[in-house]
Amino acid sequence: MENNIKSYIEIVESTCEVFEKYFYNEYFSKKYFDTMPNNTEFHTDFSIFNIITKEYFEQTGFLDILQKELRINFINKLIDDLCKIKKIDFTYIPSRSNFDKIRDLENANDFQYLLKIEDYAVGIKYDDEFIISADQDSIYKLLNKWNLDKIFIISFNKDKDFVGVLKNVVGTYKNVSLYSFEDFIDTFFAKGLYSEIDKYVNKMLSSINDKAGFKTIRSFNYSNMAPVRLQILKEVKTNQELFVYHSIKNESMNDCIPFDDHDKQKINCRLQERVKLIIGKDDFAKSFVSSEYLFKSIKNNISFDYTSITVSYLKSVEQLLYKILLDEINNLNNQTESWIKLGRNTIFWNGKKRNPSDDDVRKNPDNKHSTVKQVKVNKRNIRYFDTSLGALIWYFYDHESLIDLSQSSKDKIKNVLIDYKDTIRNGYLHKDNMYDYNKARIVRKNTIVVLLLILCSLKDMDLIEYGYTDDSYNRLFELISSYLPDSPFHSYFKITLDDSSPAELVCYLHDSSPEIYDDFGILKKPLKFIKVNSVFDRLPTSKNIPIDKIVVIDSEHIPLKLDYVKINKDLSQSTIKCFSKGE
Repeated sequence: MENNIKSYIEIVESTCEVFEKYFYNEYFSKKYFDTMPNNTEFHTDFSIFNIITKEYFEQTGFLDILQKELRINFINKLIDDLCKIKKIDFTYIPSRSNFDKIRDLENANDFQYLLKIEDYAVGIKYDDEFIISADQDSIYKLLNKWNLDKIFIISFNKDKDFVGVLKNVVGTYKNVSLYSFEDFIDTFFAKGLYSEIDKYVNKMLSSINDKAGFKTIRSFNYSNMAPVRLQILKEVKTNQELFVYHSIKNESMNDCIPFDDHDKQKINCRLQERVKLIIGKDDFAKSFVSSEYLFKSIKNNISFDYTSITVSYLKSVEQLLYKILLDEINNLNNQTESWIKLGRNTIFWNGKKRNPSDDDVRKNPDNKHSTVKQVKVNKRNIRYFDTSLGALIWYFYDHESLIDLSQSSKDKIKNVLIDYKDTIRNGYLHKDNMYDYNKARIVRKNTIVVLLLILCSLKDMDLIEYGYTDDSYNRLFELISSYLPDSPFHSYFKITLDDSSPAELVCYLHDSSPEIYDDFGILKKPLKFIKVNSVFDRLPTSKNIPIDKIVVIDSEHIPLKLDYVKINKDLSQSTIKCFSKGE
């Protein structure tokens, strides 16, 4: 690294600060984007239809302006300042057009600027696709027109394979060289300088985007919810620290919950199936998945108040505990007696004042000095229950037949639940806002821990009653989609439909119809395949496929096993395990 690398870095840092201040003064302080005219009709071929929303137009307008300003007042200015340190002659060519995009601009302006490098006169272009439409004659004309020795094309494309292809094309022409921006900076100024530029520029752009406030949040619909559900399930199943609870208030609790081996085994055995309940059909799962959707959409925004999202996480826990309470009421027999904190001693029903019977009310037997009363749990007393999270936690803990774990583990779960409740309900619901993304992230992680602890500690439960949904088909669809190349007619699989069927070689039949989901995010679109004898078989047209050669998979007909058949460069084949029902 050159001795003057520090000087270069100082230039980079200063240029970023100046540009951010300039952009703020020029656009944000003048509220340019707030008063941007709604010219969406000029950006679509079908202006009679509302193809483009005003929000989309504003965001793309912001992008165009930022792109133009970056080119003129940041990148070109930065190169100019770096050239001064390197003592390279820099001649800026004023723009003769007002185009935002580089390709449009360079159709009207031959070069961005001219450099004098090692006695060579060099013209700099940013349009990396210029070379595709150019020929040697047009290149010579440009060189002669500007009295140049060389043309340097600087590519800002992130796709290294694409840049590699362009370099191969450039290699067929004389006097033309193509550099990625990284190579250009590290070659002509200082090795390692680009990584510093990348760091400062990303920080600057992050700040500008935060000020702009444009954020694309995908519509809340079943099509968008399905991948969120799958992502949750995948994350939970691969999490090696699933039962590590992180207390925001009590650092002594920041560790793995120390269950004994017997209880650990019980929890892990139940986890495989019960984990799917947190993305299921019940209300507590809907609240949790909705929170997840919003949390992932509004990620790491320092000005966003995450309180509403964290409270929605808490609501999912409240709803689960309340469901357990109602489930117990429906399953109570005459010998079972349980109590919950009394919420209201008097209610009005059909215009009359009503109270629970004296036999159904008692003082808390565990605290004789307390004035807190309890009401017997049964159907006629539901209206008198205290259904706050604290009361539900104590009911869950006190009811002996609910938690099928040792007393020590029950105590640990109770302590975790109370800490969770105190952190959110008492800490943020009433008085404080939560702007700290990391705290919101901890609440999210703790919510998953709490939900799974509750579900996996229950002795017996009806999975269907708690909203269990079979997401096997969604997972299968996503897996198959990940193996589909650009030419989907050439994707081959080995499929085993059931125990009595042999594995058959099939080819995926492309279907461009839209994905359709039911009310719970389960995909309804079928997958179709054609049976083949070999991957080298000539495939019939879709109209000529015999019915007995078609294999259809949907949410009601899921295969036992499906493997991907990869065709290697030497035309050999290898089988990759893709899907196995029940795993």
